[in-house]
Amino acid sequence: DALQRWDPVEVELINTRRDGTQFWVQLSIVPVANEKGWFTHWVSVQRDITERKDAEQHFRQAQLDREERVALESRLIERERIQDELSYAAFHDELTRLKNRGYFMARIHSALSKGTTQKPGAATVLYLDLDRFKYVNDGMGHHAGDSLLKSVALRLSECIDPTAVIARIGGDEFAILLTDEGHQEQAIETAERVTHALSLPTAIDGQQLFISCSIGIATLDVQHTTAEDLIRDADVAMYAAKKKGRGSWAVFDLSMRQASIDMLLMQNALKHAITRNEFYLVYQPIYSIATETIVGVEALVRWRHSTLGIIAPDVFISVAEDIGVICDLGQWVMRSACREVKKWSDAAGAVTLKLNVNVSGVELNRSDFVTQVAEIIAETGFDARALQIEITESVFLHEPEIVAKTLEDLRAQGIRIALDDFGTGYSSLGYIDRYPIDAIKIDRSFVTRMMKHERSVAIVNSILSLGQALDLAIVAEGVETLGQLDQLRELGCPYAQGFLLSPPVLAEDVLAMLMTSKRQPLP
Repeated sequence: DALQRWDPVEVELINTRRDGTQFWVQLSIVPVANEKGWFTHWVSVQRDITERKDAEQHFRQAQLDREERVALESRLIERERIQDELSYAAFHDELTRLKNRGYFMARIHSALSKGTTQKPGAATVLYLDLDRFKYVNDGMGHHAGDSLLKSVALRLSECIDPTAVIARIGGDEFAILLTDEGHQEQAIETAERVTHALSLPTAIDGQQLFISCSIGIATLDVQHTTAEDLIRDADVAMYAAKKKGRGSWAVFDLSMRQASIDMLLMQNALKHAITRNEFYLVYQPIYSIATETIVGVEALVRWRHSTLGIIAPDVFISVAEDIGVICDLGQWVMRSACREVKKWSDAAGAVTLKLNVNVSGVELNRSDFVTQVAEIIAETGFDARALQIEITESVFLHEPEIVAKTLEDLRAQGIRIALDDFGTGYSSLGYIDRYPIDAIKIDRSFVTRMMKHERSVAIVNSILSLGQALDLAIVAEGVETLGQLDQLRELGCPYAQGFLLSPPVLAEDVLAMLMTSKRQPLP
């Protein structure tokens, strides 16, 4: 039993020689029994295994070195991958995979140094902005907008010379850098290829979209000292192209820069024009052709600038919309007009005098617009049934459901809705059918052409028939000759407005007309 309890032992340990050096040994200890089977002593055997231990140590070190090398190589590969990704992200747009603004500006800086030290024209920039891209984002969602931007990037890459630099500058704006001496003819050819390529239909989320872009072209010149200068001029030219119409391009010239400066000054002045009492109203009478009486007036805003003089609304209204002051201006117009027409009605007894006020789509999209109108009516004591809001087809291009709800709420207060410039848009009949319209104003272009073109007479007659069938009030705009007035009278047009009858006049002049006679004879 004692022998069975003691098993042989084998260990590896470090031993010390007499000279003090150490070495590895394998020590085996075995128990020994006598003839009776009792344990008597131990026997140990010691074997030097230093060489084997050294070999094992070298092997383990080599293994560790190999693992460290593999790990190091993996870290280096991962670091290079991360550096490549960071480098790519630093110079590329994440969505479109085109070059980004930073890379584009760096390339212009490079071209700029060559251009100023060698020759002008070392680079030309084409600055692109997608027309009405906001409507895609708002109407179909940002996912559709992103898909459209990627489609545009692909088309640009396919139609532009590979030596050119194409970049997404931001939002829906792209830029192209031509560095082959920047010949203007080459830039114009490129602009025409781009406008054609982008005009083709694009399938997004199962729908066919037709888009266009406006392009500004600017060539490096001795006046350009920074990349920002060249981009600025291309951007200025792009806005000039937008004024020409969608899908257009324009080449920068110095007059555009001055126009841009003037626009900036106008924007700054417009922000303070209301508080400085620089706006005033004029009124153009609307006549009943049958009774030859003034039945209403259209309120028109004018801006009396301290240095620029009188500025017409077709110059500053779009600017007011862009800089966000159109709603304040619209409230001022409606409040002032309601107050003045109410005063006329009280003074001249013209209780049925109608007031037409133009309203923009920006105003109609405000959630508090109906409430503001109601407050103005209550504040001025104006009869809501005598107020008619004039809109154009453009108000339905953005958030048509909101606009429709706003118009319905206005009508619930007794306010009437008139569709202005009727016949010039693409879907006039559709708007009359879908939205609460009470009156339509025949665009002046049809009235002007009536005496020379039978087709225009037929169009006006058709509009009058449509109005009669749908119980809509019809006003012919832009009446400037007796011949036009006689033609409208013969066709049975009920109302007319134009310089022949009366130009826009100041408030006191309208009041004088009403006080002199309720019946104003037509020419």
